[in-house]
Amino acid sequence: MPYYLRLFLLPLLLLLLVSQIEKGIFVLFHAAEFRDLGLADTLLAIVWGIRFDLAIAGLLAFLALFAAYLLQRLLGRRLHIGLRHTSFIAAATLLLLHGADMLYYGEAGRHLGYELKEGFNSGADLATAALQGYTLPVVLQLLLLIPLYFANRLLFDHLAPHRAEESPTPRRSHFPHTELALLLTLLLSAVMVRGGVGSVPLEPLHAQEIGDSRRAAIALNGPYNAVFSSITPYSIRPVFAGEPGERALAEVRNMFTHTRTGATGAARPYNVIMLLLESWSGAFQQPYGYNQQTTPFFDGLRQRSLTTLAMTAGGHRTTEGIFATMCSWQNPLGQTVAQSQLQNYEYRCLPELLNEQGYHSAFFQGTLKNTSGTGAFAQLLGFRHSYGKEDVAEYRYPHNSWGLQDPDLYRFVLQRLKQMPQPFFVGINSNSTHSSELPPGTPPHFSGQGAETTYLNMLHFSDAALGEFIQAVASDPAFARTIFVVVADHAGPSLGKSHLNRYLVPFLIHAPGLVEPRQLDIVSSQRDIAPTLLDLLNIDTEANFSGSSLLTDHQNHHADYYHQGVLGWVEGRRGLEVRLGEEREMQCYNLLSGPLRQQPDACDAHDETRLSRALAFTHLNQSLLFNGKIGTFSQLLQKPGAQHATGTP
Repeated sequence: MPYYLRLFLLPLLLLLLVSQIEKGIFVLFHAAEFRDLGLADTLLAIVWGIRFDLAIAGLLAFLALFAAYLLQRLLGRRLHIGLRHTSFIAAATLLLLHGADMLYYGEAGRHLGYELKEGFNSGADLATAALQGYTLPVVLQLLLLIPLYFANRLLFDHLAPHRAEESPTPRRSHFPHTELALLLTLLLSAVMVRGGVGSVPLEPLHAQEIGDSRRAAIALNGPYNAVFSSITPYSIRPVFAGEPGERALAEVRNMFTHTRTGATGAARPYNVIMLLLESWSGAFQQPYGYNQQTTPFFDGLRQRSLTTLAMTAGGHRTTEGIFATMCSWQNPLGQTVAQSQLQNYEYRCLPELLNEQGYHSAFFQGTLKNTSGTGAFAQLLGFRHSYGKEDVAEYRYPHNSWGLQDPDLYRFVLQRLKQMPQPFFVGINSNSTHSSELPPGTPPHFSGQGAETTYLNMLHFSDAALGEFIQAVASDPAFARTIFVVVADHAGPSLGKSHLNRYLVPFLIHAPGLVEPRQLDIVSSQRDIAPTLLDLLNIDTEANFSGSSLLTDHQNHHADYYHQGVLGWVEGRRGLEVRLGEEREMQCYNLLSGPLRQQPDACDAHDETRLSRALAFTHLNQSLLFNGKIGTFSQLLQKPGAQHATGTP
């Protein structure tokens, strides 16, 4: 069996060598992009990304060995001779993919990804375009196949193990040994492709863990990203077909006449702690109409904070809440940017904007930091560091089914805050309400049976932990200038059949002396948080946000939600819902004393106008998102007739 394992190592080593050389060429070809990193950071990024190189090398090495095995079994070829040929094919494929990635990165500013699928449909056209636009680099990459051929031949002629008894036609007595060895190499390659034996498999997004987007670009293996994106089934498509017209653009411009207060004077370098409460549902909280007090600390803090009648979440996943909150943009309707082809686009979100102002940023979560790609996605959006339950060595409570209980997570965060330079921007995704398991020895606050009672007890427990954390930070003189943003990442259970209740999340901004406590009589959106924070911090920077600051005039304010084909839109206390499709049936309602009390009402002409705004806004948001053109939003608001900027990049 060691004979076959040694054969497997030969193409593996060759493929690793190809990736390392090609990464060096990649950096040299894009020297202007990476010149500020320096040699040490560049080399560190190359070495740090070895797991991505191993992932693609392990996959291709196994495929080469398996192909050689088939040649042996079916055609009687000697195994090491067949492997010499299949190894070169694998290495040449890897080299050409690296070359294509290098050119594509220059065009799009990101690694070759899901576009490889399109290559199967129009490969000839793409090859022709590459030759015309990058003749010399393409020729040089093709010429590299010559030394690669001789290196591969030299490797197998001098290092390939030989078996004297190996015959062109293998004997039956060798049957189980070859297959068992092949199975073992399959397991080894699977470990490489997964990035190790951890519970969270390797994904391209994890390159962001290095903490800097440029170093992440060097660390990530372009061909690995391309193959991963090509074989993954998660490629999403927009709900709206085509591009929005000038009329839609004009409607959106009218909606965004006063969405920021405008900075005057110096910036206010307050710390910002954003608490993304896992699965907290406003439908089960007294301030939003529930008949019992489940979150006494939050309820009391809300009375001393800036808040709104209600807030809608951008989706039903943590990554959707992160994107809506940090980037102030709609998610792909019913989907998430994370782990889809859309994550390959460039986003300038709140963490990155604050980094540019000298903030130190970090994201904490109670689960594994890359559960569903959450931690890495947060870093993709600008957070410099990411921490998860694997980083917490000491904890008081046993883990629940997902990870840390909230008191242990907050204790870890508090320790880190004391070590962080100020000002800092910290995101915290709690975890206790991810589960229905109260820690052992914790008496339930609510009696009774059933899922609703269990959820209420988890809310109460999580609320108490939230209170201890905020009070600990607020009472520390070192953190005197700190803004607390408390919002759920997404809602949990809902009451009744109301779509709005499924997206109703708690929200407040608390900063005594800076934020005047008051409740605005509007329904806000997670998208409003980022522009509000920039106004509070008095930061004057161009931000392509589709939310509105809560410090501005609220006449044109709106909130939206999307549930299984139904788009919801709320302006003030008037809401409407429309099913997107050929026949758009609209239903309208009024909000009474609380969001839980919705009174159906007949739609009128004003609702038709609201519907037109809702469709124009959503169509434009989705078009810019899927075309990677969010960065043109502020230009579109200022330049009539600029709708062509929404086209495919």
